[in-house]
Amino acid sequence: MLKLADYIVNGKGIGARFMLLLAFLLALHTTWNVRKIGLEFIPQAQVISDQFLPIKIENATVVEPQNILKNIYIPFRENKGIRLQLDTTRDTLDSQQLQDGLYLSRRAFYSVSGADIRIRQLSDNLIIEKKDYRDFFRKVVNGAAFFTLLVGCFLLFLLYLLLTLAYNLVLIPAALIGNQRYDFNQRMRLSALAVTSAILLRQIGLMLGFALSLPALLLLVIALQGCLLLLLKHK
Repeated sequence: MLKLADYIVNGKGIGARFMLLLAFLLALHTTWNVRKIGLEFIPQAQVISDQFLPIKIENATVVEPQNILKNIYIPFRENKGIRLQLDTTRDTLDSQQLQDGLYLSRRAFYSVSGADIRIRQLSDNLIIEKKDYRDFFRKVVNGAAFFTLLVGCFLLFLLYLLLTLAYNLVLIPAALIGNQRYDFNQRMRLSALAVTSAILLRQIGLMLGFALSLPALLLLVIALQGCLLLLLKHK
């Protein structure tokens, strides 16, 4: 505990190392889950491609397969999933009658998500062969996982930095009440320790099946700040 107090008072920087480390670890955990789910889905993705392919488009029209209707529903979780449909019996579809999913008619591609309906008219010549795409799917999954790690780490670090800046302001009157004065960097280091510790405790709670609400998390940060202020006062 004395080392923590010494770090807050005499350390360097604003505690960014703690925020960055926590952001990386949580982003890595999310990335692992994304990659695991993606790799598990590859066999099903290959089965789906075998059912839908080959597809041949000439002069903005699907010419292969002809006059066919295929539907596949992929469940993700309870009452949630995505519908895939290949309908070459019609040039266009009634977008208002479509459920959430992806649809391909003879002349158009439809993407439906709630009230968001996007229609793209076919324009290019294209041939998608029927073959083994599992290696390609693995590359896509690994690329998505790497992207998740980079973006997730950046966004989480930015979130933790903003939280730390906000709680840095909370410390100003709190420290004055206790007749303690700290400069900006000292308050940031103390707040960084409180924020990262609270988030880490919340993650441990989630792993144990105990979900800490957002208001409780914010109050926990303040409580940890108070504990650290007491530690510094009695150093």
